[in-house]
Amino acid sequence: QQNIENIIKRTMTYCSDSDIADRVDQDWFDNFISLAEGISNKTMQDLWAKILAHEISQAGSFSHKSLTAFRTMGIYEAKLLAKICSLSVKDASKKNIRLISGVYQKPSIFNFLDKKRHQTINLSEFGISYAELLTLADNNLIFIQETESSLLAKNEQLHFNYNGTVLDLSAKRANCTLSFYKLTPIGTELAALIGEVVDANYFQSLKQLLSYHFNVIN
Repeated sequence: QQNIENIIKRTMTYCSDSDIADRVDQDWFDNFISLAEGISNKTMQDLWAKILAHEISQAGSFSHKSLTAFRTMGIYEAKLLAKICSLSVKDASKKNIRLISGVYQKPSIFNFLDKKRHQTINLSEFGISYAELLTLADNNLIFIQETESSLLAKNEQLHFNYNGTVLDLSAKRANCTLSFYKLTPIGTELAALIGEVVDANYFQSLKQLLSYHFNVIN
């Protein structure tokens, strides 16, 4: 009971009268209470409060699956999710969150000997090791299999948002593609709990990595 009271009190600090939407679905709220009542850590209580505040302002923000997945997470996994968010880009819809891991150009007789044709970013330099990616995947927050964008035509553009900063890319040459790790639907929902934090060193390294194959505008 004390845990629930603490979470409700914290929720009130994230809400205003103008935030209140339709009544929260009763089944969703019952499930929320059942899962949250065992949370005694104050940091995690704060995150559960943010979930409830989001749901009050916009019903349907968090699915039952996301609540269940979040209940199995501890502080360590929550910090990893926050770290991933600080290194990820979003598309215009903000429904696709991607951690860019590399860039390359499809091999041809014209670029076969180009040592810079395929480049990767060392994510461990910025606090994300492969073991930590596996932990995130085990918690259904990211897909561990890297995916790729479609092959781009010369001058074709990609538009991203990096934690509030516009990142527009224009391919310098044909048949370039990006590789990335993608957050799952659960990871994307829970990312709404994370504030926009820019890692300046990472962003500079990312732009430098991309600049060989793309004109980078931000």
